[in-house]
Amino acid sequence: MIRNTAVVLAAIIVGIVAMQPFVLLQAYFTAGRSFQGLGPELLLRALDILPVAVAAAGIGAVAAFGIRTDQPEKWAVGMAAVVGVLLVASFSYVAPQWSAWVAVAIQTVLPAAVTWIVFRTVWTHRHRAVG
Repeated sequence: MIRNTAVVLAAIIVGIVAMQPFVLLQAYFTAGRSFQGLGPELLLRALDILPVAVAAAGIGAVAAFGIRTDQPEKWAVGMAAVVGVLLVASFSYVAPQWSAWVAVAIQTVLPAAVTWIVFRTVWTHRHRAVG
């Protein structure tokens, strides 16, 4: 259990480090710019979620390589929950409009799903190659 806890902490650190270039990229393309229309707005939203998605994928991959368990599905859900909790903890304000709640839910669930998918994919391929 101590090993798996250390792997989870290492995965979080790797995820934070992996997202830094994408945070800079996001700031470069969006700082001081205004976007009008649906296409540019979608691009802006994609740039907003990209750093978090990269971090979530990094966390899922590192955890899948390092965690030793015979219950990978529970660990995949657990890692997705860790990502969700970290994201919810990072939001400091949610507006009273329902659209803001939906946006926060999407920004939380989508990276958590990325973590789950990457964990399951890496775990399956890793154990298929070994076993």
